[in-house]
Amino acid sequence: MYRQNETELRRAMDRLERWFAEHVDEPYFAPGASDAVGPLASFLARWNGQRDDAAVPFFEAFHLLDAESCAREKAMMDGLASEEGWPASWWDPDWVPFASDGCGQLLVLDVRSGAVIEFIHDDEPRPAHAETLEAFLAAYADALEHGQRDLRDGYIVDLDEHAASLARAEEREAARQQGQAQAKRTLVWTGAMLLGLVALIVLLSWAFGHR
Repeated sequence: MYRQNETELRRAMDRLERWFAEHVDEPYFAPGASDAVGPLASFLARWNGQRDDAAVPFFEAFHLLDAESCAREKAMMDGLASEEGWPASWWDPDWVPFASDGCGQLLVLDVRSGAVIEFIHDDEPRPAHAETLEAFLAAYADALEHGQRDLRDGYIVDLDEHAASLARAEEREAARQQGQAQAKRTLVWTGAMLLGLVALIVLLSWAFGHR
């Protein structure tokens, strides 16, 4: 069973608070829940989710959930798993949600192993982001502090992935423009051929008419 390292968790949360205070909204995190219980108790006692007006997701597209929402999501997913007969590979009863993208995807804590796992609501993969919650938060703080992630267009993104995405978008746009140019050249060439054919027909008609 996962036993949280409270010191590492506190240090990682300190670092993230400093970064968010400097780069996003201050205060970004909602005041801690005084009655938080369960495996996320220390986490929620410090951050009871993020403020309602903190529009920037905490991680990629995921917003932090408050204690009530964590419990509600957990109960809903456990209920669906029981009703639908889902295998543990799809939804494990040891998973506790702590962040959501609002479209069915969740970040969950596996209370047995401590791993932070991404639940994808309509696909089989369950990516593991870190071996423990404190490791996940510490690695995230490292990425932010070293400039590997930063705020772009309202999201905190991996800058390498962001650059690659922009490059792919530019390639698609260049291909689209090239296709349009090719289509235009084909249209001009076809039009010229038709005009030439019409001119030839007119010339032949005139020639036969004056014999």
